[in-house]
Amino acid sequence: MTDAHDGTGSHENLVATLLSIEGPIKEEKSVRGQLDLGSMKLESKNVAMVVPNWVMTVKFMPCSSMRMVVAGDKVGNVGFWNMDSEEGNDGRCLYRPHSGPISGILFRESCISQMFTSCYNGYVRMMDLEKGEFILVRKGVERLNCLTKPPNDDKSLYMGEGRGVLTVWDTKSGKPSSQLDLHSHLINTIDFNPGNSKIMATGARDKTAKIWDLRFIRKGLPRCLKEVKHKDAVNSAYFSPSGAALATLSLDNYVGIQNGTNWDVNCMIPHVHGHSVRYIPKLRAIWGWDDSCILVGSMEKAIDVISPVQRGVVMSLDSPNMGTVPCRFDAHPQRVGLLAGAAAGGKVYVWTCS
Repeated sequence: MTDAHDGTGSHENLVATLLSIEGPIKEEKSVRGQLDLGSMKLESKNVAMVVPNWVMTVKFMPCSSMRMVVAGDKVGNVGFWNMDSEEGNDGRCLYRPHSGPISGILFRESCISQMFTSCYNGYVRMMDLEKGEFILVRKGVERLNCLTKPPNDDKSLYMGEGRGVLTVWDTKSGKPSSQLDLHSHLINTIDFNPGNSKIMATGARDKTAKIWDLRFIRKGLPRCLKEVKHKDAVNSAYFSPSGAALATLSLDNYVGIQNGTNWDVNCMIPHVHGHSVRYIPKLRAIWGWDDSCILVGSMEKAIDVISPVQRGVVMSLDSPNMGTVPCRFDAHPQRVGLLAGAAAGGKVYVWTCS
């Protein structure tokens, strides 16, 4: 890690801070709850240049005792921002463990000091603070477009690579446990249902999102529970906090909502976000802390709040401190009302509630 550290911030302070966090992530329960989004604000002190290039992915470290943001950029940098730093600096620390766009950031539930990162060039590394290394976990040859894992499973990594292949990587053996052709083009996101970890959703460039039951996926003959069709690439497909709905965002300028007993209720909500801007990462839409709202970047340098019930944008979060179109988001899993947004330029914007 000292070799990968570029000199920004104190490596020693970051390591000491993260190792001081007590308990595994699995002891931290995800929170759900309604929030008056009108009370959310973006203060200038909560804006920071965390990485020097386009932010490809942004995550909160999933612990309630600290506001720590981790961002990965287009050239392989991974930046940490401790918003609660009292070390006499701005709490930022920068590393470059990869040589290409960061496609995923993932925390190990059993040990918060271990974090996985993936890169378009097929590499997966695990940051081990106790060893002080970015350990090479996997070296691939195909483009690795996304990385996640099922809840409460630290042994498996789920990767979208190549042209629509889902690879399940066994971290214990260091080998793939399965590889399945699920789409005809790049898989952009993989998500597990919070209510049932056997149910998985994938969104891909082949203009579809698909819902799968992992208990019935078979090699050579994968059959999905539901296929959601768009007219252009699907940038994201994420389940709601309760697991009752799926939100998809496509370059066709629609946000899709899929719900119902058999995922048979579908509606498409217009939202301009497609090919309007070429100099920012492709937008993705996430849920808030309950099933009442979906958050997506606005071309007006704001965050649009979409209501699945009212089937449209009900309000926008804007601020003079927002200097670009936010493309990637993360809602803090333990703190309702703490929202990180990021895009081109390397800045992260953290919204808080009053």
